[in-house]
Amino acid sequence: MNCWNDVVGISEVTKLFGEPISFHDAEVVDVKYDGSDCYLQIDCRGLIRTREVFDERYKMFQNVIIEMKFSDVDKFQIDGGYGDIDELYLDEVDNIFIVTMKSCGPTFRCNQITITKVTVKTNQPHPNAAHNRLLDAYLKSDL
Repeated sequence: MNCWNDVVGISEVTKLFGEPISFHDAEVVDVKYDGSDCYLQIDCRGLIRTREVFDERYKMFQNVIIEMKFSDVDKFQIDGGYGDIDELYLDEVDNIFIVTMKSCGPTFRCNQITITKVTVKTNQPHPNAAHNRLLDAYLKSDL
C-alpha cells in the first residue's frame, strides 16, 4: 500500500483513520466518467461500522464521504452498476496507477489519483449545543 502515499490529498484520509485505507466495506455511491477522468464518491459508513467493533474511536464517526478523482483513465467501464467495495487496491508501475475495485467494478489505469473532498459527520454534539439549549429555554421563559 506504499503507493497510497503518492495519492494527492491522502493526508486528509490519514488524519481521520490514522493510515491510508483500502475502503473495505465502503460503498461507491456515485460514479462520473467524462472519457478522460473518473470521479468516485465513496460512502464509508460500512467501513466505519466494521472498524468500530475493533477500535472505540470510530464510534465518534456517523459517516465519512470521500470523493476521489482519477486522472487520464485508460479503458474505464462499469458493468452492471456499482456498490459495495471489498477492497480498493492500488499498484504503481512506471508512475502509472493500476486501480482495482474488488467486487464492485473494474481494473483501470490512470496517471494521478486525487482526494478531492472529505466530508465528515460525527456523533459528537456541537461544543455550544448545551449552552444554546439553556439560552433558548431562558429566552422562551416568562420573564
